[in-house]
Amino acid sequence: MHRFIFPSLPLLFLYVSLFLTNSCSSVNHLSRVELEEVAPKLKCIRERGALDIGSGSTKFTLAKVNLCENKIVQILEKKQFPLKFKEHLSYNNGVLKEEIYQQATNELITYFKNIPLEKKYIKAVATEVFRQAMNGEEFVGRLSQSLGIEIHLISQEEEALLGFKGAQVVTGKKASEIVVWDIGGGSMQMTSSHLGGYHFYKGKLASVSLKNEVLKWKGKKRGSPNPLGQYLGQKALYHSAHYAKENVPSLIKEAIEKGKEVIGVGGVHYYSIREQLNLYANTPYSYYQLEQALDKRVHFHDQQFNGHYKETEATNIALVLGHMKELNIRTVLPVKVDLATGLLFTERFW
Repeated sequence: MHRFIFPSLPLLFLYVSLFLTNSCSSVNHLSRVELEEVAPKLKCIRERGALDIGSGSTKFTLAKVNLCENKIVQILEKKQFPLKFKEHLSYNNGVLKEEIYQQATNELITYFKNIPLEKKYIKAVATEVFRQAMNGEEFVGRLSQSLGIEIHLISQEEEALLGFKGAQVVTGKKASEIVVWDIGGGSMQMTSSHLGGYHFYKGKLASVSLKNEVLKWKGKKRGSPNPLGQYLGQKALYHSAHYAKENVPSLIKEAIEKGKEVIGVGGVHYYSIREQLNLYANTPYSYYQLEQALDKRVHFHDQQFNGHYKETEATNIALVLGHMKELNIRTVLPVKVDLATGLLFTERFW
């Protein structure tokens, strides 16, 4: 039988020293040759969660991001919640009541229990409906406490900048080449970069607000305006065009006239319009396509539309088409961007 013979203690120390010396020199060699490249990249990579609490829907994105290159490395989780804060507000005299709070907390708390990320690495923004609500700040503060997530109630200008940032990240286009058009449930923004600064259009006519306007024309306080009919479809189109004429600043109009590409962000462009036109991703749409779509959809009942937002599908077309005609926007490129995308890369929130 063979016996294992331990070396003497001095020899054992020698062997260990030689092993450690060789290992360290190998590590040092790697650090000299590769660490200058590897270490900064590792510092650039972060795992973050961003929550966009909008007027018509709430979006969450969990992603691995490269902050040095402004790139999304990997989308780990993406979720949308049909929380209709704007509609609730319009039915309750400008107050967000307990009913919508309970719905929001029930859905969001249940969801975030299964997210494998510490709450300190998740940030949130709240937008137009909370700026409008009489108890908006109080509601946001209470929601933040219940979720354990920091929620920023942002201005419309900050909202525009987050949309612009997200569009840049996703498309890779230069700031000087684009106008970013963001439509939500309660507000609309257009943003253009100029000489290191920005020009903004901050409109209040948006998806839910136009739908509510059409309901008033029909003598209704709530529910769906569908079918619009030819007359109200054209009236909604004219209303949108007139609003654009009166409210879009000349500097935004000039940026469009100079040929800057119009990028459409938010659910109205990417989900409502793109899907109604049956377009593939990264495909622009024209106002001619919208004209044809509106002619058909003014006669649609709710059951002929898909998704959670059937009541705004036809009026969304009138909203976008009216602005395109008035501003002479020939095409819009819809991209899958919400405020959560921009939030992931905007360091002041982190």
